[in-house]
Amino acid sequence: VAEVMPHLAGCVDDIALVYRRLRSAGVAFVAAPEQDASGFANVAFCRDPDGNLLELIEVRRQACTEAVTRP
Repeated sequence: VAEVMPHLAGCVDDIALVYRRLRSAGVAFVAAPEQDASGFANVAFCRDPDGNLLELIEVRRQACTEAVTRP
């Protein structure tokens, strides 16, 4: 059984760019950007100044297109 962590999630257009900008601004990341298990998104986790867990999500448009065009 997977443990569910309360967190806030938001979508970004370019997770690599957002990750670099936030890191350079001093944001501490719990997990660097990586592809999720489904292959449909790249995700990263960081904490806000109050310690709340934030999830950044970049939907992989190519993965969506591939799913739609599969026979």
